[in-house]
Amino acid sequence: MKVQPTRWMRALAAIGFAPTLLLVVGCCCGGGMGGSDPFATGDGGGDASTSSEPAPDTAHPQTIDRDGFTLQYPGNWSVDTDDVDYDPDALFSLDSAGNCFVMFHLFDHEIDLAEATQSQVDEFEAMLSSTTVTSFSSWGAFAGDGKQIAGKFLFLPTTVRAFAHTTTERSFVASEFCYDEDMPVVEPGFEQVRRSFQLK
Repeated sequence: MKVQPTRWMRALAAIGFAPTLLLVVGCCCGGGMGGSDPFATGDGGGDASTSSEPAPDTAHPQTIDRDGFTLQYPGNWSVDTDDVDYDPDALFSLDSAGNCFVMFHLFDHEIDLAEATQSQVDEFEAMLSSTTVTSFSSWGAFAGDGKQIAGKFLFLPTTVRAFAHTTTERSFVASEFCYDEDMPVVEPGFEQVRRSFQLK
């Protein structure tokens, strides 16, 4: 099984994303996340004081309620409905108010967890440099297979957390992408998505 990144991510990697290049020139960047907790936002998780990322509006969440799943996300985040691969029931991304996102692939059948997360590792390692990969085993209320990919995207320290969960009837892959300096700001939004996500 090959789980593809969204058109937005493919375009970002292909054209170099000029605003990010300007950000590289204009700011200092934090280090990688590291540590055994893939969702930690303490030491090594970036410096919120250098981030221009707007804080997620977790107090006024928006809700997605589909036949196969439900979730909530911050009020100032958006669903990337312009993606040519957008499918509200199977493939979509929630974009933060700045540069981060969480991408979902959903399936109505069982998937191979190791294959699903390795596909994400392969895709993102092709976009990041100086990568390290560590494992984790839970995301929100779900157990499964997770891979944290830490590296640099256009010289900016960046972390991707890819997680897969499966049953015989419903499965998903969720991939969070964020620059390390933005992670302390964005993490409450990611956590709102994780805690609220439910399969039906």
